[in-house]
Amino acid sequence: MTLTKTYLVVLLIVTISMLFESTTNAIGIAIATKKPIRVRTPQARVWSMCKKLEDPSRAGICFKTILPKALTTPKFNIYKALEVETQAASVQINKTLAIITSLIPKYANNADVSGSLDCCKQQYEMMPDSITNAVAALAVRNAQEVNAQFSGILSYHTSCVDTFAESNDYPVAPFAADAKIVSDLATNCLDIAAAIMNRVKRTP
Repeated sequence: MTLTKTYLVVLLIVTISMLFESTTNAIGIAIATKKPIRVRTPQARVWSMCKKLEDPSRAGICFKTILPKALTTPKFNIYKALEVETQAASVQINKTLAIITSLIPKYANNADVSGSLDCCKQQYEMMPDSITNAVAALAVRNAQEVNAQFSGILSYHTSCVDTFAESNDYPVAPFAADAKIVSDLATNCLDIAAAIMNRVKRTP
């Protein structure tokens, strides 16, 4: 009887040990095979967004303007990115408008260029209102309205550029480089707003 009890006790201990070892091994395997959590850096997140722009050549200016804010803003998202790019566009528009205004007296004796500059000044003077409307729309996350406002800005830009394209003497505006930046930033805003709109459409 004593031997039987002893045998049963030993058997119980062995069984428990085997179960414990099996459980420990299973946990160890689970831990070993669990995929490491990948934390995306702000740089990776911003680049992932910028490289998806319709024209990849604009990814550089997108990354350059948005990244500094992404590095210092908690919970940075695509709406914040659009806000940053909108602010950058606003600054560049004001800069270009100031350049256009300063050029008008210099070309006062050239009716062709002077007329084109006057036209561009009028077009660029309408852009700040569109920026104001875009900012207001962005505040309520209305990406569709932001998209519409930047479409208007690009139309103003095109009207300005076309006046010089039609000129025989000055087919390229004397502020073309700055105008190109306006176009790039505005188009980036257009693309980012469109990306937000597509996300909203996919959300059930």
